Amino acid sequence: MDRRTSKVGVFLDTGVKKLNSNNPSGAKVAFLKALKKDPNNADAHHLLGLAYNALGQTDKGIKRIEKAVAINGENQQFLNNLGQILRSDGQIDDACRVYQRALKLAPRDPDILNNLGNAYSDVDDHAKAIECFSQVIAVSPTHIMALYNLGSVYCETAEFTLAMECLEKVISIAPNHFEAINNLGLCYLDMEDLDKAEKEFNKAIAIAPDYAEAHYNLGNLYRLTQRMELAVDCFTRTLTIIPDHISAVHNLGITFKNLGQFTEAEAQFRQAILLDPNFSDAYRHLTMVKKFSDTDDDIQSLIAAYANPDLNEEQKMQLSFGLGKAFEDMQHYEKAFEYYTTANTLKSKRGSFSIQHARTQFKNIKDLFTRDLIKQFIDCGNPDKTPIFILGMPRSGTTLVEQILASHPNVYGAGELDYLRQSVRSHFGKVEDITSPTNFPSVLTGKLGNAAEDYIGKIREMNDTAEFITDKMPDNFRFIGLLKLMLPHSKIIHCVRDPRDTCLSNFKCNFINSAIGFSDDLRDLGQYYNLYTDLMAHWHSVMPGAIYDIQYEAVVADLENQSRALLDHCGLGWNNACLEFYKTKRPVQTASDFQVRTPIYSGSVGSWKNYEIQLGPLLDEIS
Repeated sequence: MDRRTSKVGVFLDTGVKKLNSNNPSGAKVAFLKALKKDPNNADAHHLLGLAYNALGQTDKGIKRIEKAVAINGENQQFLNNLGQILRSDGQIDDACRVYQRALKLAPRDPDILNNLGNAYSDVDDHAKAIECFSQVIAVSPTHIMALYNLGSVYCETAEFTLAMECLEKVISIAPNHFEAINNLGLCYLDMEDLDKAEKEFNKAIAIAPDYAEAHYNLGNLYRLTQRMELAVDCFTRTLTIIPDHISAVHNLGITFKNLGQFTEAEAQFRQAILLDPNFSDAYRHLTMVKKFSDTDDDIQSLIAAYANPDLNEEQKMQLSFGLGKAFEDMQHYEKAFEYYTTANTLKSKRGSFSIQHARTQFKNIKDLFTRDLIKQFIDCGNPDKTPIFILGMPRSGTTLVEQILASHPNVYGAGELDYLRQSVRSHFGKVEDITSPTNFPSVLTGKLGNAAEDYIGKIREMNDTAEFITDKMPDNFRFIGLLKLMLPHSKIIHCVRDPRDTCLSNFKCNFINSAIGFSDDLRDLGQYYNLYTDLMAHWHSVMPGAIYDIQYEAVVADLENQSRALLDHCGLGWNNACLEFYKTKRPVQTASDFQVRTPIYSGSVGSWKNYEIQLGPLLDEIS
């Protein structure tokens, strides 16, 4: 070994030690000295590239490692590290090409395969990602990262059984792998097994108290189960660990909004926009917690955000809903409707609603639930009187009615629950798709009591002391026949509102639930409303006296008398708190959360008249 080569080796060794001790600046100096002695030393170029990358000088890092590869293209480690830096820089296609080149040199190298799988996962090419991770596991069955990554991809593709198998294997190998435990919690959350999800998130936090994602996910679970104060704590803890965790900022704002703390909510939405000026959902939520005027600076910010040519359709949709609401506040109704129309046109692309399919399902329901069937099974359910079901079309006043009832000390307002649908699906299947009425009695026999017990168990987990618990899922109107057979002594409150105001309010709302896809198109909306009214007439016919109708406009005009009649129907004595429902502190997770925090007002009665010309297709259907 000549003296020059010896000195290069010393410089390289020194640089590696500094790089490993988190001193990339010192490492860079050493590697540059090595290259001064030997300009074509591939190892020195490669290591210098790693040092530049550690210093945040990504472009220089990429160029140096590319130089190393140009000198020695047969070194798989050079290629693998180049791929890693390209991937971290968002150059996914280039990273994949480099990984594939490395695999030609080492076709079964588990680390390169795992890295290629991660690159495919970054761009949601789940099939190729699964193939890569599976190849790693075939070579190395206990490769923890590949098992974890494969489980994470299966979680994203909603293949939860496969995801859980992978994640549980990771945990069996590494019991303190808090990221795998957290993702197992996400699987349970997506599978609606909330108790197990909560346990996994807490387990991850116990192992790694500063793991922000577990706090964030637990916060989402608490918000989902209406434990809003706990959700606030979790999101706040997340932000203590990662102050610019934008999803936590945004969801903390939504939680404050649900709690009626609109000033705090507004501050969070503004912070989210500061972190990402293209965060369109934060703009939309901002419009929901304030009133706009012609002199409002925020309107110009919204318009500027909307003009960004790089917006995707989802972002443009969110901003369109926000701008529609803002221009409506300013009474510029023609402009507002233009934005609402754009928003719904974009929203319709993400769903597959079919009015014909809805028409078939509603007919099936009417054919199944005849007066004779109701009479045959009316005594087969559970006599529990706890639930008060508040239902009807969305935006028909269900939130107001629940807030009035929930202001009574004997009532717990549980909000919009999916528990009835879950119980129905679990015990009877998708009833609305059953086309053979003659076989339906056998589907019900022996199951009604169990389904009711399942439902009661779930709502009692939310509150085990209240005399009554409200469930205000509007869509439950489709299940009135089953819920009455399951729980014959439950109360059913049907909220009715002027169809024109109801449908307009649906059109203006960005529903997340794909089942409300009928609201994207005015003609579909009108036809769906007609199906709803026809089905409600059917329920009144086959179960006379079982449903209490309450008219939104009547409540607005005469709150006290309407409230007294409502309480009397539910078997509740009078309580003055019901007149001051807007003072009741409880979470409200609907589009009416702003309105029910204020005294009764008539501003939304007849609001359809502001859009009478534009609503022509809707009015033609419901007339």
